[in-house]
Amino acid sequence: MHIQSFAYSQTEKIDVSVQGGKLEDVFQTINDKSKYKMFFSKSTLPNSTINIVGKKISVKDLLSQSLAGSNLTWEVLDNDIIAIKEKKENQQHIAGQVVNENGTPLAGVSVIIKDWQKAEYRNMQTSTATDVNGQWGLRIPNDDVIITFSFIGYQKVDITAKQLIANSTPIKLKPEEGSLEEVVVIGYGTTTRRLNTGSVASITA
Repeated sequence: MHIQSFAYSQTEKIDVSVQGGKLEDVFQTINDKSKYKMFFSKSTLPNSTINIVGKKISVKDLLSQSLAGSNLTWEVLDNDIIAIKEKKENQQHIAGQVVNENGTPLAGVSVIIKDWQKAEYRNMQTSTATDVNGQWGLRIPNDDVIITFSFIGYQKVDITAKQLIANSTPIKLKPEEGSLEEVVVIGYGTTTRRLNTGSVASITA
C-alpha cells in the first residue's frame, strides 16, 4: 500500500493557483484536488510567501517546490496521507575562543550564525556568547554556514564554519578605528580614553 501510494503521488497531476499564499494554501489545494490528505502541524510551518501557478503539476513536484529552502520534508503514509515533518539534521558541534589584539580572552562576544532568520535554521540554536575565558560552542547544520563574531568597540568578523574547524587558532578581534582613542576631557588637560585611568567626561558637540 505504501509503495503504491508513493508511486501514484509521482503521476497524479493537479492544477494549482496559489499567489501570495502560504504553505497551508498549497496543502489545502492538495486536499481538494487529489486523493491525498495532508497531515501537518501549523507551528512548524515557515511564514514564507508561496507563488505557484500551473496546470497538471504532479503532487511530488508541487511539494518539492513548496518546501524548497525550508527545514521540512514529506512522507507518504498508508491511507493516502502525506505527512509533513521536519528534516533530521546531522548537526555538528564546533567550539573555539575569542581574544583581543593582545591575546587576552574576551567575555560576552556575540557568536551568531549569519542569516539566522532563514527557515532552515528554525527550531535550532543560532547564537551564543563567549564565557569569561573567551570560550564558546555552537551546533551547526553544516560546515558551510558563516559565523559572525561581534563585540562593542571591535571590528566584526565573519568566518565559515569550515575555516573554524580547519584552524583551531583563537579568533582575534581588532578594535574599531578610533573606538579606543576617544578624546576625553580631564581637569588638567586632554588625553585619550586608552591612556587615561582617572575619572573622565566625554566631549560632546
